[in-house]
Amino acid sequence: MQPSIVSSDIIFANLCSTCSPWGYTRNGIEAVLYLDTNLHVHEVAFESGVITSDTDFTNEFGAPVADFESPTVPDIIGYLRADGRSAMVYRSGGQVIEILSDFGHQPAWVVNNLTIQSGATVTVKLGSAFPYVRTDGWTSIVYAATDNHIHEIATLGHGWGDWDLSARPAPTVVPATGPWAYQRSDHWNSVVFVGTDGQLHELAYLAGPSWGHWVFPVASPGTVSNRRPSGYVRTDLINSVIYTTTSNELREQALTPGSQWQDWPLPLPANYVAVSEPFGMRRDGWGSVLFAGQDVTTGDVKAVELYLPFDSNWTSSIIEASPCGGPQHTSCSAGDAFCELAPGACATTAPTGVCLRKPHTCDPTVTPVCACDGKTYANDCERAAAGVPKWTDGRCSDPTCPASAPQSGATCTQGNIACVFSITTGPNAGCVQRFACTSGTWSAAVVVCDY
Repeated sequence: MQPSIVSSDIIFANLCSTCSPWGYTRNGIEAVLYLDTNLHVHEVAFESGVITSDTDFTNEFGAPVADFESPTVPDIIGYLRADGRSAMVYRSGGQVIEILSDFGHQPAWVVNNLTIQSGATVTVKLGSAFPYVRTDGWTSIVYAATDNHIHEIATLGHGWGDWDLSARPAPTVVPATGPWAYQRSDHWNSVVFVGTDGQLHELAYLAGPSWGHWVFPVASPGTVSNRRPSGYVRTDLINSVIYTTTSNELREQALTPGSQWQDWPLPLPANYVAVSEPFGMRRDGWGSVLFAGQDVTTGDVKAVELYLPFDSNWTSSIIEASPCGGPQHTSCSAGDAFCELAPGACATTAPTGVCLRKPHTCDPTVTPVCACDGKTYANDCERAAAGVPKWTDGRCSDPTCPASAPQSGATCTQGNIACVFSITTGPNAGCVQRFACTSGTWSAAVVVCDY
C-alpha cells in the first residue's frame, strides 16, 4: 500500500512512544496497525488517504495485550494468509498471537494463540514474530526463539506446526534481532536477521529437506546495527535487503538473479541519519524504503522515504502531513472531509489539524463525547460523521446544568459538572462557551468560536 501520512499527535494520540505503526491492505481497505500506551492492539482504516475508523481489538475482541521490550515494542504485523484471509500477528507473553478475519461471521475477528496450537516448546525471545506466505503455499510466521534459534510456525491449511530453522544449517549464530521473511524473485524463501556477531545473515530454502545459511558480504563486517533488516523484491526484480549500520548509515544488499550479492550505500537527505528499522516495499511501480530519519543539525526526527523509479536512481524525500486550520484557516479540499484537531485544541487560538474523511456508518455504541460545536454525540464516530472536532470526553452539559450561562466565580451546588451554552449576542454571537462547576464555584468561560 502507499503509506497514508497523518499527524501522530491527532490520530495516534495514545500511540506507545516506542512502537512503530504498520501499514497493509486487507480486502481493498488500507489500514495502519498500532499499539496504544496500554499495549492494546488497534487498527486504523483509511479510504482515499483519510481515516474512517479506529478499532481497539483488545477491548472489542479480547486480543491480549502486547509484550513490552525495551527500548522498542515489537510490531503488530498485518498480512494476507495463503487462504486469502486477513490476519495480524504479534507477541503476547512471548507467545505468537494471531487476530484472524472471519469473513463476515460473528465475531468478525477471531483471536488464536499459535504457540499453543502449533505445539511449540519455545517462545519468542526478542523482536517481532514475522508473517509471510512461502513460495510453496505455506503460511509461515518466523521468530527468534528462547533457544537462540530462528523458528517457524507454519501451516498448509490443516493445523499449525513449529520447526527449528537453525537446527540443520551450520554454523548456528545467535540472533540479535527479530527476523524478516520474504519471497525472493528466484523463488527462494528468505529469512534475514542480524546476529550477535554484527553480521547480516540469511536462512534460505528452495526445495529439499533443510534450509541453507549464508552470511551477507557487507562492506564493513561487524558494523551492522541491531535493528531488524528488511527484505523485498524491487520493481526491477532485484532482491534487496535493507539494513542500517552502527554509524546510522542506510545500506542495501542487492542480488540480481544468477549473480552475486552486492553492497551499496543509499542516499539520505542532507544532514540526516537513519534512526529506525527500515521498511522496504514496492509501491506504484517504484521501489520504496521508509524509515525514521534524524536531522543531526536540529535533532528533529521525521519520516523519510527513499524511492526508486523503474530504470532510474534513488531519490529521497521527507514526508510531512498537509495541515488544515491554523492562522490561515486552511480548509480541506475533499467535500466529505473535515479538519480534525487534537482533543480540546478547538479552545485554543487558530489550532492546526489534519483532514480526515467523515465516516459513513457508525456502530450503535453509546460512549458520549462533547464536540467543539457544544453538542453531545453518542460516540466519537458520530461526532466525526458530523465533521466536528472533539472537545472532551463525556457529555457537553450535565442534566443538572442551569438554563442559562452562570456568572464566573458564582457559587454552584451541582457538584463537579460541565455546562455548555450558546452565545447569541455580542461579538461572539454564534460561538459556544463552557463553564465548569469545581469545588462549589463556576469557572471562567472557555469560548470556542472557530475550529
